[in-house]
Amino acid sequence: MEEATFVKSHVAALSGLPTTYPNTFEPAPEDFARKLPVVPIEIPAPPERKNAQAGATGQINVTVKSLKPALTFPLAVLPTDSVASVKEQLAQHSRAPPADAQRLLLKGKALADNKLLQEYDIGDGATINLLIKPGVEWTGVERPMATLSEKSPSHLRLPSQDNIPSVVLSPIPDPEGRAPSPHALALDASPPPISSSVRQSYHQTIANPAFWDKMQSFLTSEFTTKEDADNAFEAFLIASKEQLTAGEIAKIRDSTGNHGMAGT
Repeated sequence: MEEATFVKSHVAALSGLPTTYPNTFEPAPEDFARKLPVVPIEIPAPPERKNAQAGATGQINVTVKSLKPALTFPLAVLPTDSVASVKEQLAQHSRAPPADAQRLLLKGKALADNKLLQEYDIGDGATINLLIKPGVEWTGVERPMATLSEKSPSHLRLPSQDNIPSVVLSPIPDPEGRAPSPHALALDASPPPISSSVRQSYHQTIANPAFWDKMQSFLTSEFTTKEDADNAFEAFLIASKEQLTAGEIAKIRDSTGNHGMAGT
């Protein structure tokens, strides 16, 4: 009897322990859950398309009225237009104030710029009151037509010559101690016209680094010091810079080894 009691208590203790399976455990196929049956669900019909009202999408005519000065501006707008676009359209009138100075009211209620006209139930023939923001003076006098300079974008306008500085290049030191003369580079001056006498063959010759190698060899043979030869070479190269590009000048300096003033 004691053994039977011991076995029952031991089995009861084991039944309370969690079941642990190895990583390679595979349940028997009959233990898998059966596939759930598909329950047919009735799909409702799509809603019928409602025709939009003619007044909601069609053009409407409104009147913008100002009390002081007493002016009236008829406008043709859409209900889907924003209040800001209505202000821009009104500002195109020659006697209307600028858009940023306008305040539009409907029945004493201010209209927000980011709202649409249809949100205020503005229909055909509605009257909108126009007020001016404080600090803005508007007399209703007809404005003159904008000139070409006012219409052109700011990034297309030519800069004033008074705002362009002049650059002075450092002079080449004179070996004999004479006072050097600065090389002034006027950026506000108009560029010189391209001479028709400069032929393509001339440009090909002066842009060839071999031409400058020969010139450097000639100047080195004529001058007694290398410094004098380099100064003469630099003077010739500066005089030809108008016909050379920055890339061509760099190739010439790399070929001759004469880097001038700070490699320019």
